[in-house]
Amino acid sequence: MDKPGKLIFILRHGQRGDVVHPEFRNPSYSPLDPSLTDLGTLQASRSQKLIECLSKSSGPYTVITSPFWGCIQTAQEIQGDFSVDWRFADFLHILNYPMDITEQIMVNSPNFLESHAKIDVKGTPPEYPEEYQKMKNRVREGFFEALEGLSTDVLVIVTHLMPLEVISVEIKGEDVKLTDNGYCCVSVGNWNNGKLESFIIADHTHAPQYIRK
Repeated sequence: MDKPGKLIFILRHGQRGDVVHPEFRNPSYSPLDPSLTDLGTLQASRSQKLIECLSKSSGPYTVITSPFWGCIQTAQEIQGDFSVDWRFADFLHILNYPMDITEQIMVNSPNFLESHAKIDVKGTPPEYPEEYQKMKNRVREGFFEALEGLSTDVLVIVTHLMPLEVISVEIKGEDVKLTDNGYCCVSVGNWNNGKLESFIIADHTHAPQYIRK
C-alpha cells in the first residue's frame, strides 16, 4: 500500500484448542487460557505474510498483544518484539468467563515470567465481571495511546473479537458489528496526521479456517 502515514493491523488470535475440543486441556497455567491448535499457528503465520505483503516490509513491527495465551502465541508469529497490554484483553463478561481468571492465565505463571522476563506487561487486569462500556473504554484508550507512541511504520495489535470490533469502529468511522468473522481476521487502517482511514475490516480470507482432509 503506497500511502503516507503508518499502517495499523488489528488481528484476532488464531484458532484455540478449546474450540475444536470443548474438553480441551493443555499444560498452560489455566484451562480457560488455552493454546492455539496447529491450524491456529498456521493462521498466525499466514497473517504475518499478509502484513509483510501489504506493508511491503518484513519488519520488525511494533506488536502489542492481549495477555491471553492464544494471543501471545499469535503475536510470536509476527516479526517484531512484542509487548503485552491488559487493555487489549478479552471482554470479561460473566457469560464468556464464569469466573475471574485474570490471576490464572499463562502470563502470570512462574514458568512464563521466568522465560519471558524481558517482555513488557502494561496495565492491570480489568475488573471482573466487566461491563461492555468499560471494556470499550479501555480498548480505545490502549489503541490511541499505541498510535501516539508509534515509532515504526507498522503497528500490529493482537486481540479478541470484541476488542477487534471496538477498534474497527474507530478505524472505519462508523458502526461495525462482528459475529462470526473467523480466526485471525484482521482490520487494516492507515494512520496519517492524526486521522484514520480504513482499508480492510475483519477479513479472514488470508487465513484458512479448516484443513481439508
